Amino acid sequence: MNSQQVEELRRILSQHNTFFVATSDDNQPWITGLYMGFEFFPVAGEDDQFGLRFYASVLTDTRKRKNLAINPKVSFYIGPDQPSECIQGMGEMYIMEQSEQEHAYQVLTSNAPAAQFFIDNLPVSPAIIKATEVKLANYYEADKNRRYFLDAETGRQLVNPWTGGGVNAAEVIEAAARQ
Repeated sequence: MNSQQVEELRRILSQHNTFFVATSDDNQPWITGLYMGFEFFPVAGEDDQFGLRFYASVLTDTRKRKNLAINPKVSFYIGPDQPSECIQGMGEMYIMEQSEQEHAYQVLTSNAPAAQFFIDNLPVSPAIIKATEVKLANYYEADKNRRYFLDAETGRQLVNPWTGGGVNAAEVIEAAARQ
């Protein structure tokens, strides 16, 4: 994503400090709400290209934690209770090493200060979501819909598999209709 796209996403992300994350085990989905921190990071070797990571804290003995041990693929939703303008996406979620805890919790609590209570008082571990697909959805102005495909490790923007490059929702719809 370029800096203009980052600012468009940051505008929405900064309005929210929680997100819903869906995990699965044996084809059984499970969704949970979590406090959320986020950061954009520069893609190595690319000018004006950024990846996206999310941070959360996960209780030690929960269904989502067990699901993540089996299948790290997740989907997420960030937005209001009425999905007028929101961010949807997919990624890979991992429990982080204790050595990475300080940075993760700093990013998390800077966006969601209430998460500090859970960090201080409950058996939690930091978790990271490496975004692989991010969709900016605007249900009132469809021409503002955007979709970005990212490499989970590097953050590098990938080619849209439906259109061969475009990220405009209208292009995705047209491509799907041709199939």
